[in-house]
Amino acid sequence: MDKTKSSLELCLSFSNLLDQIEWINSQQISQNLETSTQFFNSHRNSQLSSMSYSELYYLFFLFGSF
Repeated sequence: MDKTKSSLELCLSFSNLLDQIEWINSQQISQNLETSTQFFNSHRNSQLSSMSYSELYYLFFLFGSF
């Protein structure tokens, strides 16, 4: 009975650890996504004003091919 109890406690601890790792990963993913979005927006805002029509056409062609 004692081995079963300790095995069950070990499984529960491992399950809790996996839950914590999953939570940390989700926080890091959302933080990375937010940082990437902020970088893209700031880069896009600074670049759009200095782009020529040929560069804009190329971007539309590039993204339109997906």
